[in-house]
Amino acid sequence: MPVPLPISKAHDRLIDDMIVTMKKAKGVGIAAPQVNVGLRLFIIAPEPSIRYGRWDPRKYRGAFSAALGHATGIVDEGPKAPKMSPVAMINPRLVHHSKKMVTDWEGCLSIPGLRARVPRYRSIVIEFTARDGRRLRGKLTGFVARIFQHEFDHINGMVYVDRVKDTRTFMTEAEFRRRLTPTLSHRERAKRSGG
Repeated sequence: MPVPLPISKAHDRLIDDMIVTMKKAKGVGIAAPQVNVGLRLFIIAPEPSIRYGRWDPRKYRGAFSAALGHATGIVDEGPKAPKMSPVAMINPRLVHHSKKMVTDWEGCLSIPGLRARVPRYRSIVIEFTARDGRRLRGKLTGFVARIFQHEFDHINGMVYVDRVKDTRTFMTEAEFRRRLTPTLSHRERAKRSGG
C-alpha cells in the first residue's frame, strides 16, 4: 500500500525504528514488509564492512542523488559498499533499467545466515518521495542499485531467493566468509588481536 503523504508522525517514527532495526542487524537496507508493515517504504544505507567489502574511492563517481545535495551515481562492481547515511525511500518507482545485468552475492535480514548469487540490473533510474516530502529522481549503479532492487522486491512481495538462477550458489554466511572473504594479513591479524 502506498504511504499517505505528507508522512505522519507515526510513519516518521516507523522510519526511525526501521533504521535502528537495520543497524542492529548490520544490514544495508530494510523494507517495511520485513517489519510486518504493508507499506511501500524502505531504507537503504550501505556502509563498508567485512560482509560487504571495503569501498574503493577511486571508483567514486559522485554521491547518491543531486536532489539530496549530492552529485548522482555511485559506480562500483561487486559488493564494495560506500558509506551512505540512511535514505528513506517512500513510494519508490523503478523508472528505467539498463539491459546489462550483473550477478553477485546477496543475503537478507529476513533469511538470516544464507547467501546466493542474484542477477540485478547494473544501472537503474528511480523516483521516490524523501522523508521531507520532496519527490526525487536519480540514477543508481553498482551496489547501491542492487540494494534498491533488493528492497524494491520486498515491497512487491518477493525475496532474493525468488531471483536466484543457479541454486548451487546457495551457501551459509559462515561458508561465504570462509570461501570468499579475503584472508587477513599477518599484520592485520596482529592488530585485531591486540598483538
